[in-house]
Amino acid sequence: PRGGAQGRSTARAGVAGVPSAQLVEVPGGGASLDLLASLDAFLRAQHQRLQDVFDKFDTDRSGRLDADELGLLLKQVVPGVSAGQERYFRVMLGVAEGGAAGITFPEFITAIKEARA
Repeated sequence: PRGGAQGRSTARAGVAGVPSAQLVEVPGGGASLDLLASLDAFLRAQHQRLQDVFDKFDTDRSGRLDADELGLLLKQVVPGVSAGQERYFRVMLGVAEGGAAGITFPEFITAIKEARA
């Protein structure tokens, strides 16, 4: 609706579990999607979801996923992952089977970002 109070906002449908975007009325009529705030909320929610998944598979509560824990995570998140794909992912993350100390959550996030780039 036009002619409303300046700065008035209305909610838009959002992604499940993420605060919805806001339409913010701008001077002269019309509305602008508060994209940056919506994007920030979405990324924060995704970060928390990834942290929850990481924590679920960090069964020894060491703060690191070892090769076995990482393998379980991959099988849960990517059903049908082959043994070769799992080995490739472990190598990419620097998590050797039976020897490496594992990967921390920040290292895990960095690896995901680099793989998507």
